[in-house]
Parts: sequence; C-alpha cells; structure tokens
Amino acid sequence: MQAYQESTKGRLKKYLVSLPQAYNFKYSPEVSDSIKGTLNTLTKLTGDELYREQNIHTHYKEFCGWQFRKGEVCYRCLTCGFDETCALCSFCFQPERHEGHQVHKSIIPSDLSGYCDCGDPEAYSLNCCEHLHVDDDDNLSEDQLDTIYRVVCILLDYIIDVNTHSTPILTPPKTAESILRFTTAGTLDPSKYLGYDINSKKYALVLYNDQIHQCKDAIGRVHQATGKVLQHVEMIVSEVDSYGKAVVLISEDLERLLQRQEILCSTGLAACIRSCRDVFRENMCDDIVKWLSDFVHSNFVKSNHSVLDILAKALLRRHLEGYANAPVPVSKEAINLSPVFLRYIPFQDVFPAEKKWDVPDDLKRECEYGDLTISLPSMGGSYNFQASRLQKLIFFDVRFCKTIREILHDIFFQVLVSNQKYKHMLAIQFIDIYEDLFALFLSIDREPDQSVLVFLNVQVFTCPSTCSLVVKHGDIFKILRLVANHVRFGQITDLRTQAAPYENAVMYSALKNRKWGHVFLDLTYIVTRTLDKIKLFSESGYFAMLVKILDLFQGKPTIKRESGNHVEYESTDYGIYFNAMSILSHFTESYVKQLSIIKESDLLENAKYTTDQLYQLITDVLIYRAFVPSPFQYDTNDKTSVLVSDQENPVVLKDFSMNGIKKRMVSFEVLSEKLSFLHPLHSMFSYLVEADPTMNTPQRLKQLFDMINMTAQVLNVNVTDIPPIQHGDGVKALFDIPIRTLVLLSQIKVGLWVRNGMSVRTQMNIYKNSGIREYGFVRDIFMIQLFCGFEDPDIVVPTLISRWNMIDWCNGRIFLSGLPSSHMQEMVEEFLLFLINILNEDLHLHKKPLHEIQDLKIKREIVQALCFKPLPYSEMLSMISDNISSERRFFIIFKRCTEEVATPHHSKESKIYKLKEELFREVDPYYVHYTSNKREDCIKVLKQRIHDQLKIPLEDVFLTPRRIDWEDSPFASLVQITCSNGFMSVLESTLSYCLKPAGLEKVASNVDGLVELVISLIHIAVELPNFSNFINNHLRHSSVPSKLYDLLNKEDQFRDVYPKIKEILRVVCHCLSFDGDAINSMIPGFNSNLIIPASQHTEDHTNDKKKKLAKRKKNKILARLKKQQQKFAENYMLENCDIMDIDDEEEMEVIDDNSWQFPKHHCIVCQMPASSEDEPFGIVSHILESNEFRTVPHDDPYWFYKAFGGDVNLDEVEKVKSGKVEKYLKQVEEDAVIGPGFPGNQQPCSDNHSVLTSCGHGMHYSCFLGYLESIKPRQVQQITRTIPEDVKRHEFLCPLCKAVNNVLVPIYYSVNSEKFVEKLTPSPEFYSNPDISFDELVGKPVSDEQLKNIKTDLVSNVQAKVKPQYWFIDSERGTIDIKCKPFNALNYSLGVLSVLSLPFDGVSAIICKSIESIEISLRGRSYSSNDIPLVTSQLSNQNIVALRVWCQLRELVRCTEITTSTSDQYSRGFLTYPERLLGLVKNIFDEPSLVFDGEDYFKLLVGAEEVRCVGLDYHRLLYACYSQHFKQSLLKVLAFLELKHDELNLKVSDDDDGKDDVNGETGLLFELADDSIEFDFEKLTQIYDVFTNTDSKGQFSGIIYSMVVKLMTPFLRNCLIYTFIRFANLSQVTYPNFEETTRECDKLTAMMNLPNIDSMIFKIDTMATFKDISIETKRQIYDSKMGYPNQIKLIALPLKLNSFYTHYQSKHQHQHQQEHDHQHGIQDPAICLFCAQVVNLQKPNYGDTLGSCTTHIQWECINGQGIGIFLVPRNNCFLLLNKGGRGSFFESCYVDEYGESDEDCKKGHDLYLCQGKYDSFVKEVWLSHGVGNMIARKLETQVDIGGWLTL
Repeated sequence: MQAYQESTKGRLKKYLVSLPQAYNFKYSPEVSDSIKGTLNTLTKLTGDELYREQNIHTHYKEFCGWQFRKGEVCYRCLTCGFDETCALCSFCFQPERHEGHQVHKSIIPSDLSGYCDCGDPEAYSLNCCEHLHVDDDDNLSEDQLDTIYRVVCILLDYIIDVNTHSTPILTPPKTAESILRFTTAGTLDPSKYLGYDINSKKYALVLYNDQIHQCKDAIGRVHQATGKVLQHVEMIVSEVDSYGKAVVLISEDLERLLQRQEILCSTGLAACIRSCRDVFRENMCDDIVKWLSDFVHSNFVKSNHSVLDILAKALLRRHLEGYANAPVPVSKEAINLSPVFLRYIPFQDVFPAEKKWDVPDDLKRECEYGDLTISLPSMGGSYNFQASRLQKLIFFDVRFCKTIREILHDIFFQVLVSNQKYKHMLAIQFIDIYEDLFALFLSIDREPDQSVLVFLNVQVFTCPSTCSLVVKHGDIFKILRLVANHVRFGQITDLRTQAAPYENAVMYSALKNRKWGHVFLDLTYIVTRTLDKIKLFSESGYFAMLVKILDLFQGKPTIKRESGNHVEYESTDYGIYFNAMSILSHFTESYVKQLSIIKESDLLENAKYTTDQLYQLITDVLIYRAFVPSPFQYDTNDKTSVLVSDQENPVVLKDFSMNGIKKRMVSFEVLSEKLSFLHPLHSMFSYLVEADPTMNTPQRLKQLFDMINMTAQVLNVNVTDIPPIQHGDGVKALFDIPIRTLVLLSQIKVGLWVRNGMSVRTQMNIYKNSGIREYGFVRDIFMIQLFCGFEDPDIVVPTLISRWNMIDWCNGRIFLSGLPSSHMQEMVEEFLLFLINILNEDLHLHKKPLHEIQDLKIKREIVQALCFKPLPYSEMLSMISDNISSERRFFIIFKRCTEEVATPHHSKESKIYKLKEELFREVDPYYVHYTSNKREDCIKVLKQRIHDQLKIPLEDVFLTPRRIDWEDSPFASLVQITCSNGFMSVLESTLSYCLKPAGLEKVASNVDGLVELVISLIHIAVELPNFSNFINNHLRHSSVPSKLYDLLNKEDQFRDVYPKIKEILRVVCHCLSFDGDAINSMIPGFNSNLIIPASQHTEDHTNDKKKKLAKRKKNKILARLKKQQQKFAENYMLENCDIMDIDDEEEMEVIDDNSWQFPKHHCIVCQMPASSEDEPFGIVSHILESNEFRTVPHDDPYWFYKAFGGDVNLDEVEKVKSGKVEKYLKQVEEDAVIGPGFPGNQQPCSDNHSVLTSCGHGMHYSCFLGYLESIKPRQVQQITRTIPEDVKRHEFLCPLCKAVNNVLVPIYYSVNSEKFVEKLTPSPEFYSNPDISFDELVGKPVSDEQLKNIKTDLVSNVQAKVKPQYWFIDSERGTIDIKCKPFNALNYSLGVLSVLSLPFDGVSAIICKSIESIEISLRGRSYSSNDIPLVTSQLSNQNIVALRVWCQLRELVRCTEITTSTSDQYSRGFLTYPERLLGLVKNIFDEPSLVFDGEDYFKLLVGAEEVRCVGLDYHRLLYACYSQHFKQSLLKVLAFLELKHDELNLKVSDDDDGKDDVNGETGLLFELADDSIEFDFEKLTQIYDVFTNTDSKGQFSGIIYSMVVKLMTPFLRNCLIYTFIRFANLSQVTYPNFEETTRECDKLTAMMNLPNIDSMIFKIDTMATFKDISIETKRQIYDSKMGYPNQIKLIALPLKLNSFYTHYQSKHQHQHQQEHDHQHGIQDPAICLFCAQVVNLQKPNYGDTLGSCTTHIQWECINGQGIGIFLVPRNNCFLLLNKGGRGSFFESCYVDEYGESDEDCKKGHDLYLCQGKYDSFVKEVWLSHGVGNMIARKLETQVDIGGWLTL
C-alpha cells in the first residue's frame, strides 16, 4: 500500500508539471475534463460519489452550511439563539420548535451573505432542527483516507507554488525584461515535481475584474486594444465581469502586448502580461479548486465525516515548497507582495498577555503549529515564520479571480469553520497574519467585497469560544494598534519602528480610505461574543489603546463662525470625520456596554473597583486636552499638509457676576471661538458611567467628580506652563464641551451661522437627527444631566446661562446681550426647551439593563411617531431614526405597541397601524427629538383627545408634565437645578419680556411660543419631587407668581396657556395651604375666582363671547375671499368652456327621448367649440395588438382543468373551492413554484388581434393636425430622453392625460336613438319558424330590386343619423365630396387604420375583438348593490363612448362603400356591398362547414347587419348566430371527449393531499360535472352515443352539459354588450326576474329573448346533426380552437417571493453550480408572466443586440410581437415592455407583512403575494391595455440619457 501511495504522489506531480506542454499551453474544456478524471482516478472516486445532492438538507451532526443567496428568507430566533446574528435557513427553521419565541424573519439582501448556523452548538441548541440527528456511515479505511490526504496536500502545494510567482497580477511589469524575469522565476523545481517545467514562447494579455470600472468602459478599452469585432470584445468583458478574468490577446511579440497593456491600463483597468504557461497553470489551479469544492460538497464527504478532518489537517499543516526560485521581490505601499515566509508582528512585550494559545498541545502538534510569541525578537519589529497552506492561501486571496475566491471561501467554511475540532486553529492561524491581510485589504484588493478578510471575520469572530481565545491571548490590542498605525501613518507598521511627529495627529489621506472602519466590525464581534467579559476591562491595555485612538479624533474637525463674510468654498471633508465618529462610537458603545453584563461583585478587587482605573485613564486624557494647548495647530482646509492635528483651544476660567453673585466658570464664546461637533472621548465617558454597574449610587458618582477634580490639580503640578487650576475646575472644564455643542446646535438652528453655508446645517442634522444621533446628541444630553445632578446648582445654571449668552438677559439688560436682537428671542426659546429636555429626558438615568433601555428607546420612538394619527408602516419608519428601526427587536416592540386598523379583505392599500390606547399616556409633547412643528401638533392632538374623552371644553384643557419616578435613579439630584437663583432669574426675565414692558413692544411682537415654553417649564418645576423646596424657598420670593397672574389678566392674548397658568397657581396655593396672607403678599390683588372653576353662568357667558368672536372672524375671511374672487374675475375674463374629460363614474348626458348623445364639441387643444359648422370633431383612440385571446390547450391537463374547472358564472368573484380539481391544480402550482406558464409557440393557444382603446378626449380635426406638426421636432430631434411614443405606428400622447393614441375618429352623429327593446323583440314570424333557412327568408334568387332596396335602406339609415353639415355623399349620383373637411378627416382615419390593424382586419373586426377584450376584463367582477345584474352594467363610460363612436365610423365607411361601388363599375366578379352582406348572412344560416371549422359566430354577428326589407331583423340574426354557436360548442365538446377523455381523465386519490394516484378509481374529468344541476341528461346521453356510436351509459352527460354552458356564457356576454353598444335608447326596457335563476347564461338569454341552453338541447335534431360524422370531420372539429371560457389571468405566483429562490432557482440552476458555470447561470432573473420562462434581465443572448427580455417577447413568448410583463424577483418589481422596445419598472404585487411594497428589497422583509393587488394589476393594466399608457407616462416624466428608465 505504501508503494501505491508513493506511486500516486509521483504520478500526480508528473501529471501536474507536464500538463501545460501536453496541451500546447492552450486551455480548453478537454483539459478540465482531464484534470477531473485524473483526480477521480487517483482518489478512487466515482461520479456518483462526487455528485452534489441539491435537495437533501440533512447535515449529519454538523453545520447545515446552507449558503444564503439574495432573496432567500433568513430566520433568527432571538429566544433560543446565542445572539441576533445566529441564522437559520428555511429548511432548518421549523415553526413548531419555536412557538412563542421571538423570531426575526428577513430577506437576504445580497448573494454570499453567510451560512445557516443550525448544528453549531455555540449558536443554537442541538434540538432545534430535525435534520440534525442522522448518523453517518463513516467506514473508510486508513489507507483510503491517507490516499485522499496525500492527493489533497499535493494539490494545495501546487496551487500555492503557482500563485507564489503570480505577483504580476497585483503589480503588472512594464518592460519585456521584467516580464521575462517573472516568468523565469516561476519555474517549478524538477526534483520536487519529478519533471521539467517547460515554458511557452507565447504570452497572454490578461484582464482582471475590479469594483470601480463599468463594463461599457472596459468594452471601449478592449475594443481599442484588440481591434476585434464588438461581439468578441463583449464576450471577453462579460467573462471578466462574471468570472473575474479573461485573456484579451495572445502573441509572441512582447512589445506589441505592452502597447496593448498600456491602452487597457490608461483608464485604470487591471491588466498584465503573463506567459501562456503561467496562465495555463493558473487555470489548472482554478479547476483544481472547483474539484475540491465538488469533493467537499459531495455525498461521499457528507456521509464520511472523517474526510473533512483530513482535509482540515491538509490545510492547517505547513506548506512544502516546490518552486525552483524564490519569488521576485515586489513591494507596493510598503507591503511585501512576494514573501517566501510570512511575517509576525509581536505585541506581547508592550502588552502583557498570554504568549501561548489556549488550545491543546496535541492539536497544535497535529497541525504542525508553534506559538509565534514564545521567543520575541530582541530589537523589536517583526520576524518571519513558515506558514501553513491555509495561511498562504489566505495571503494569496487577492491574486485569485472573484469566482475562485468565492469557492475557496466556501471550502474554508465547510472544512474548517464548521469543524468543531479545528475551527480554533483556523482562528489562530488567521489572527497571526491579520496585519498583512488588513494591509492587503486596504491598499491592494481590487474587489474588497470578495475579500477573505471580510468573509473570515464574520465566520471566525462570531464564535463565542473563538472570541474568548482572542481576548485571552491579547489580540484585541494588536488589532487596535494597527488601526492607530493606519490613521496616524497611513500604513500598517509597528509603533516601535516609527515615531509620530505629533502625538494626536491623524493622516488625512488615510481617513479617506474608509475601509479601515471594517476592523471595528471585527472588534465588535469579538467584544460582544467573548465569554470572558471581565478580561476586556481587567486588561487595561485594551481600554488605554482605545482611548488613544479616540483621542486622535477628539475635537476634529473644528469650525468657527463667519461673522462678516460668507464662506466662498464649503468643504465637505467633515463627512470623513463624521464617518469615523460613527464607526468609533458604535464600537465604543458595544465595548463599554459589556460592563453592564458583569456583576458588581466581579468588578471588586482588593476593595477597589476595576472600573476606577478605566475612569482614571480616560479622565487623564480629557483633562490634559482641556487644559494643555496642542503643540501643533493645522488648518484642515490646507490640502498641502498631510497631518491633521487641529483641535479646540484649552479652557479658560474666570469670575462671572449674575444678580450680584460671583462664581468661577469657564469663559467660552461659541459665537467667536472655534469648536467641534465630535468628541468621541466624551461619548465613551458617558457610556462608561451609564453601563458601569458599580456607578449606581450618588456617592459613587460624587467620587467620580472628586477624581476628575483631583486629576486636574495633579496636572497643574506636572505641567507648569498652564494657568493655575482650582478645586472644581476639572469638572467644569470636562463638562463644558457637551454644553458648547448643544449651544452650537441651537445657534445653527436659529440662523446665526448662515454665513458658514449649508454644510454647517447639514452637520447639525447628521449630529442631531440622524447618523450619529445616539452617539453624539443623546450622549451630550446625558453628560449635561450628569453635570447638573452632581455639581452645585449655583454653578451649573450660571454656566448654562453664560454659554447661551444670557447673563445680561437674566440681569435685566436685554439689549446688552451678546446675541443679535433679531435672534435673541429664538435663542431664549431654545434655552427654555433645553431646560425642559434636561428635566424630562430620563431614559438613561435609571441604571436599567442596557437591553431594557434599548427596548424602551424603540418603544418611545414608536409612541412619539404614532401619537399623531394611524400611519402605514413605511411612513412611520420615515419618522424614526435608522439606527433605531434597524434593531432586530424593533419588530417585536412594534407589535407590542400597535394595532392594525381594519381594512377591507384583499385591499390593495398598505396596512395602517395605530398606537394602542393605553400608550397615549406615555406621549411626551416635549420629546427631545421633536421639531417645533411636531411639538405643536402633538400638543393639539393630546388636547383634543382629552377633550373627546373627558368632555372638557377644549379651551380649558391643559397637559400635565410627564411623571418620572426618581426614587430608583442615582441621578435624582438633577432636579435641584430648579432651586437656584439662576433658574429663577431666567423665569423672571422671560416673563417680564413676554409682558412687553415699555420699550419692548416692537421687539417682543410674537411671544406665544416663548410664553408656552416658559409656562411649561414652570409647570414641570412645580410637579418635580422637590416642588415644596422650589415653591417655598424660591418661587414665593420671586416675581414669577405675580407675573403669571398678570398674564391671566391679558385679554385673550395668551388664551392657550390660561388653563396651565391656573393649574400652576392652584398647585402653588395648595402648597401654601391656601394661606391668604402668604398668597396676597406673593400676588397682590389675587382673585381666587380665576383659578377656581367658574359658575355655569360664567361658562355660558364665555361661550356666547366665543361664538361672537368666531362669527366675526368668519365674516372677515368670507369678505377677503370675495374680494379675491372679484379681482380674479376682472383679470381673467374667459368664456365658460369646459374640458371634455369622460370619467368612469360620470353620467352620460341623455336627451328627452332617452336617446344617447355623442360627446360634445369641446377641444382639449384650443378648449373652444367648433369655429365653423363644418369643422370635424373626434375622439383620439389607440389601435394596438392584444394577446389575451386564448383558446383551451387540449393537450395540457393543467390548463384544461383551469379552463373548465371554474365557476359557471363569469359575473361573480371566483369562489374558493376544495374539490379534487382544485387540489390537483394547487399541487401542480406548488410543484412548478412559478406558473405553470401558458403553453408557448410549440402549442399555439393564444392569438393576437387588433383592438381599440381610448382615453375619451376629443379634438378638432384641424387642431389635431396642428398638434401632430408641433410634436414632430420632439419625436425626431430628442436625444436626452427616450420618446414614449412609437412614430412608426403614428403614435402620439394625448395632450391632456398623456395616454398613447394613434388615430383620431371623427364624430358625425349627434344621437343614437335606436331602441334596445325593439331590436330584441322577436317578430311574429320568428315564433312560427325560428330555424328558417336563408332561402326561405329572402327568397331565391335575390332580385336586383331587393339589392337596390337594401342599398337604399342602409344609406338612408346612416344619413338620418349624420348631422347635415357633415354629410359628404351624393347618393343619387354615387359621388363623394373629396374636398370637404368631414371626408378628409374620415379618409385620414382610414389611412392610419390600414397601417395599424392586422391584415384582413377591418373596422368590424376591431370592434368585435375590442368587445371580446372588454368582456374578458370583466370576468370575475361582481356587481355593486345598485347594479342591474347584467354584464352591461359593468361597462365603463369610457368604453361605451369609444365603442359607439367606432360603430358610427363603421356605418359611415359602409355607407361610403355602398354609395360608390356598383356591380358594373368593375369586373363581372365584383360583388357590391349588399351582395356581400347577403352572402355573409347566408353563411351564418346555411353553411355547416363553418361550424366544423370553428368559425367565430360573434365576429360574423358584428360583421353582418339587419336587413328589414328582406325580413331579416336584428333578433333573427342574433338567434341564428346563437344557434350555430351552440351547435358548434356541442360538437367541440363531443369531439374532445371522444378523442381525449382517456388521456385527460387523471386518476386521483381521495386523500387530502390531492396528488395523483394511479390506483384510484375516481377520474378527475368527472369532477367537472355539476351534481346540483336539475336537468334530464337523457337527451345528452343520446347525442353522445349517436356521435361516438357507443353506449356510454350516460357517464359523460354531466360533463357535456357543464362544458357547453361554460362555452356559451362568454358568447352570450359578448352578444349583449354588442347589442347594448349598437342600440343605445334604453326606454321601455323591462328586465326579467333575475331571482328565478342563478345562472348567468339564463339571465343573458332571457334578456335577449333567446331560448335558454336547456331548450336548445331538447330542440336539436340528434340524428340529423350528429349521426354518421366521419373521423376526419371529428378531427377537424377537435382541431378547431375552443375559446377559453374561464377568467384569463397571468401565471400563478407563489405565496412567498423567497420561494423562487429556495425552491425554484436553486433547483434550476443546479447544473450551472455543479459546473461552476457563473457566466451562463441566470444571475439576475426576470420571469415572464405569460409563459413562466426565466430569462436574464437586460442581458443579451450571445450574438444578439437585444436584451433577453425583448428577445423573449419577440421570438419566444406566446404573445408573439406583443407586450412583455416580467416579474423581477431581486428588485421586487414588474418590468413592462411594449412592442416598440420601450419599457420601465413598476411596483410589484408582493408586499411585506405590513402591506407595503419593498422596492428593490431594501427593507429585508419577507414578501408575500397580495392577491388583490395582483388581480387588480391583471385587470387594470394587462386586460385593460394599460401597459403602453403606464410606460408612456413613466417615460414622459423621466430624463434618462441612454435609454428608458433602468434599475
């Protein structure tokens, strides 16, 4: 066996080294097959063993490993999972195992988005999935395992050897010499590979993919470089885009290739020249990787788990070099790209941590691993080590193309990440080379999204045990250090090897590369998942390094107010720093919050808390930055410098006097000094105080303040060149920073910084309302609350007043304030609102667990957003910060807080949610994140609710302040700020200002907002726990109560705050026990009636007064409106003309005799009536081809039962049934997932016909011609947008509604007075002989006199209807006035019509198919309560007008033809119109072959006319068509049953699953019979037996009857619609008793005075009609098309959109995945909703210039050259295409659980089919021919250079 294994190794090595030369260095599919075959042979594996089973999801005691793809659903159980990142796929998630759990469900937003964690004991318990408990049959021998191991080792070594010399991929050589040097160095060692590595004389120019350039840019460069045809160039670029690389040129001329390389690289494309041998070997490596992937995923490996262990060992053990020469030294940006050995940068000498990894030594030896920190280099720096195969593959990751990178990453996951034994070794080897990987990721990687760093970070650092290993080993310090190095030096290096020129400077260029922030995502994973939380803080080096990084960004960048001039250039560099702040603060929050998980006792060590040293570390830095000036100041606008060290100036403390009291405070003027928004150290300090479980008492917080002050005094001793620092200065300096920031926000808000430009306001919005709100603004509020709670109130309040520039305001010197007078009042309002927020915001003041705080935060946001009114989910989300709504628990809290507002079933609208009633008491109108408008709206809403609930007059309603329980808060002393002299000064000064003393009338013009805020602040103060101290010791000794009383005496000026003032005074009086003397001394002349409820008389008086006031205001408003109207009438004297706009709900005008009147003459262009009597007027229409005309597919069981399995009535909403047919259809749809599609071109069952639509708008003929001329330049010369109309089809847009039209139909009739009743009343002769033949009716032969009478009748009938001025025919002479406008308008319409309609389709055919199309669109629509239960009541007025206008057009055309054509005018064979008409009628009555051929008798009915002069009235004509259609339908059913009943009579079981069962006895065909019908089927049995010459025993009679009824119903509906259109006078119409029958067909026959279907069956002559019909005739009948009798719809769609990915796409793309064919797989699918075919969105087929969707609808789809309707699952939208190649994207029918469309799937919600929305789309867009109009209106509003609106 040993000899065999050695032989295997030798054979494989020789094979690998000789393969390039064996195939002459030309790579082909044969080479790939050879490699796979050889490896299968050497490992003794068969194809079946290597088969990858796609549909088996059992994962054999290990990870599931299902890789999520875009669109798939992902489940996260927050109850039983370790954390919110633990995911389950749809196969592993079983709802019954998670009942009552908090399950978060989302849609994967992109491909390669992680793996299912089922089977990982560190993610979920082992009983969460039923797939997990399957034993493997691992029974391989040691020899077989060893053979596989040796083969895999050789393969991995070969891949590494080849890629060791592939450095030119990263740094392309520029000369022929360097190319040859790289090629020579890449030779493999013949002693290792047992053969010589022969080089090729040819070289290849290879192009590589990147994430910067677009395909069109690459196509241009490649085309210029190669000069080859465009199709070849596109193929190359497509391969680069899909696979990652492609060969552009091959040549022996290196100079020529270098020239072409320069062309490619001139725009930044990545291209290099390689030897053909090297390219061949790299392709070999790609196929080897693919084989390894197939091997890892094969059934063989799944059933033999030990194979994964040997694969893991092969990866983790050291690489054995096989190359002959060391790689050519190459470095880029200080990174060595061609190392022989990898390097390790130790850190343990500066950070004392474990030097050995805490894993078993046996495992280390097994993996040949030695701890790299056992011996540190004596001189610092780094040292090299021999790397493992895994480390080399990871290091070379940037050299592989993106497809191979993805496959390798998947192999790493399957072999190592999911391997419980070796996953820690993966983490160890990965973290050892983390620095170099990070450097490659930052600077070298062209495709960072495919980086192994990104992949492994998520997979490795989400494992709790791995994170604990990393924390214990100290590698957090290493990772933080490399971040510090990058932002300071711009490269990854050792801190000991370089000295920073300035300690707190950052490098601007380094910050611009935002990829550095990715490392903090890794760190967040580590700190949140480690099980050893205490280690994070006991090792102070972690904290100290993080403080050092945050210090680099503290106070950067600074801004300074422009007081004189506007800035000329607004820098956008702040975005870089705000991005850094967001990244750093997010990690800081996650890191510090881990403190809250640790018990207080665990933080106590040697009678001291561990956190004390953390406070000391951060305080040292904060105090140093506050008092010590920066040694280096740099203007950030100066781009010539590299380092950025600008920061705020050190604090200065001075004595300030207010109200005669001196206090030492920080002196800082926000308006004149530079300052910054960003202070990450302060954010960290606030998080530390909030999360620290030891900081839970006022005593501990006071100790913290003492430590801050002590640190400042120690600094004064150590640093002598700063001003003296007194006790207490440290706290003042530290907490002044957040106060400045809030003042800055207020100043920007009121407009004091306008000269700095809009960028400052943008920064304010980012800081306060979005982006970093929680890390900046909210932290500032908390810091100030901390300051207010534990500093002397007589220090705190004056500091706040000073910072707001209000000292002079409080001292009564209003005009001496430093604020501009125009903004003074606004700043006072901002200050009062700030004080309210400080006292009201308590979310972070109760030391609750942080997860509870997060839930409360989410709850408050929802409450404050929904308190106004019920809202849709998305609208509510728009009012909530993104960082709140993106929380995993958001949907859980949302469901707890809201109720769904009831909406109609199947509503198309979004769901509406309202706030639960009990939560309204938690609404805070002074919510810190409200704008002033929202605050006012909230107050109004809450007052209205109190008024509605308690019936209190609205003017007496007031809102009570929020009730805050301060007893459980260590910050309860915060409320003491109200008990200070400064606080009282603010109140007194503000109230004095509001009362408008002498000299302030103009300044204090509108003080309503100011009054409301100051009153609310006082109200809050008197309701606080210290209210007694506030009232007795401060308020009663001030002038505030008397000023409040004065406000009450202001007549109606401050009416809104009266109730609140009364409540304040009531509280004050109650606190003083209503002591009259005390009250009168406080409020002289106090009248208690003002605060005590008045008598009823007073209330009545008040109400009368208010009514009078309201009436007076109303009269003023009406007078003003009247004056405005009069002025408007004077300026715009226009005639009273209306735009004709026919609406669906608009009633048509009816004249006195009930005749229907045609549309009036009002032109939408000139908006005037006709200028002369002969000016033609018409309505615009659109002639288009429609594809909804379907016939029953005889050979498709699904569509056959879909056609005949529905309801018997088409005027009802489709009922939900549970019979066997429905179960069968449902099972077929579930199996197909999408569809099934309607049969395609191979079985043509769909026809295109010309139909008409109209928007109903009209124009004069001359205006129409002028409009066409005016739009020609737009249609011809427009280059910046796509024109919505197709000029070739004469299309134009309606000037009013922008609908597509292409013809103007003139209106020459005034009324339609033909009576509906008369036309449907049978003649007496009809009753005696209804089935009369044509010859008996007309006589034989037809005489010339009869023909003349027919001509006269037809012409006179038309002439009687046409207005005299429009008549252009001289019937006596047989001539036409071709010069008159009416004829020219008619002639123009006919000329356009001849171009637009299909061949042989005249006006009658268009009318016929339009009626059929309308009837199809009305199927399944029920009646409203006021409708007559007939299909005609469902017609829209728009359709009625259009059809009646077109019917008059047809009559005019016929009349013209009758008049101008005579038999002697042409050859003898010419037939005049009367002759042709009689011939048509004869065919209807007497031609049986038409019945057999499947003639459309409704089309014949529309094409024929009544001829009363020969006894042919309309009713007899209608009956004849009805009778023939009935006979035809019956024959079709009989022929079908005889020929196909065995094939279609599927055998189904009686089980509930409805699946096929060949052993069942019940045939599905017999389920079509309706057992509830009371009918004697004996006649039908006789008919069937005669037709088939069999004895059926009546088994088919019920089926025949049901099918005939369903075939007849659409015909009858069409006939009634046509009759209704033709004869519009509905006088004397009497409707039959519709309650006598429930069948629609019986209602229709009764309405048209026709025999019902039962009567037709009994009266038919069985023997004469059905006997002796030949088999050929039966086949002819069978082959004739049978109209589709049921509702016509688009394909069935799955209930969930993700079903397309989990069940359909994964199954249909299995072949491409198996072959790693990334180019030909459908990457961006679009589903045709006609035939269910899936095509590549916007991607052309090879060699085709059109996109796949356009090609599909033109050549492949069932609708021929019609329209296209596609569902695009990845973007959750519909793609609509029209015949002209135009199209656009529209909202789809899939909605989330909130009833809203998730466009582009950005929300990540699971999407469900809204059937009502889908049905509405089908009827209103497709069946109503709205596709073209929707596209046109969308494109008309878009400017889309380069094509119609794309994704």
